[in-house]
Amino acid sequence: MQSSAPTRPSRLGLYIPFGILATICLIWSGFWFYAASKTGEVMDDAFAREARAGRDWTCPSRSVSGFPFRIEVTCAAPTFTSRVDGRPGEGRLGALLVQARAIDPTRAIATLTGPLVLKNGVGSAEINWKDAKTSLSTDTIVLNEFSLDIQDLTASLTPDAGQPMLGGAHRVNVAIAQDGQRSAGAANYKIALKIDGLTLSPLDAASGNSQPLNLELQALAANVPLVPKRDWRVSAEEWRAANGSFKVIFFDLVKGPMRLGLSGDLGLDAGHYPTGRLDATFQGLDAIAGQFGAKSLAGLIKSGKLPMLLTNGKIYVGPLPLISLTPLY
Repeated sequence: MQSSAPTRPSRLGLYIPFGILATICLIWSGFWFYAASKTGEVMDDAFAREARAGRDWTCPSRSVSGFPFRIEVTCAAPTFTSRVDGRPGEGRLGALLVQARAIDPTRAIATLTGPLVLKNGVGSAEINWKDAKTSLSTDTIVLNEFSLDIQDLTASLTPDAGQPMLGGAHRVNVAIAQDGQRSAGAANYKIALKIDGLTLSPLDAASGNSQPLNLELQALAANVPLVPKRDWRVSAEEWRAANGSFKVIFFDLVKGPMRLGLSGDLGLDAGHYPTGRLDATFQGLDAIAGQFGAKSLAGLIKSGKLPMLLTNGKIYVGPLPLISLTPLY
């Protein structure tokens, strides 16, 4: 009896892993391009928020890179035009790089390359820095979190009428995050601001010392509209009508021998004046009392604690008026 030929083993199993890998690569490539488009939307949303504030940005040259695990959207030499309070303006930035992880494209980190050049109807400014990064998390057009960190900032301010002003700061850090759940188109935001080593020539002249200024603020803004309007005054009025408040949890300003600490609650009254009460701690501020025409306050604010009341368009320190205010809008 003739024996049958031996069966040759199938090589199909050798190609299955490669087929699976190729399928995964195709799926990941599709996901990456989708995530890249979402990261581009983060930049577009930021530009849209700027447009609602009256600044229309354009990105003349945009490119996308970073495949396979990162997403990088580069905007070379972005520019903007604006019309705020009827005054035309324009500006430009050196470059903008937005980076995100492919698995979370709505949380992005942006690197800003200076200088930032600004011009409007009253003057011009040029601001530069050693390093500037911002991070943001968005939900469609709603801002959830935002932070900005700038190191070694320098600024030159040139008014159309007057002397140029020079300034700078060692570091500026801003952080804003939603606090709690949203309600009726508004949300509460926690705000933290820290400025180290701020110098500005008018501040030196007013204070009588050339020491750098350090400032720290922790606050809570309640009932802030989630989608700000193009005219900031409309947003401010919505905030006022919704009983919006600004709680100063901690404020500390130090410049040489001078120190000012504040805590309390602020808002806007029907006349659009700031209103509220702050508990103030003073140290060494008697030197600048004359700058506000309030020499009678010099003894009170040399050192000690006093309430600061904002009411009917005036600021009172203890029982004495300090300055008169103008409506914000």
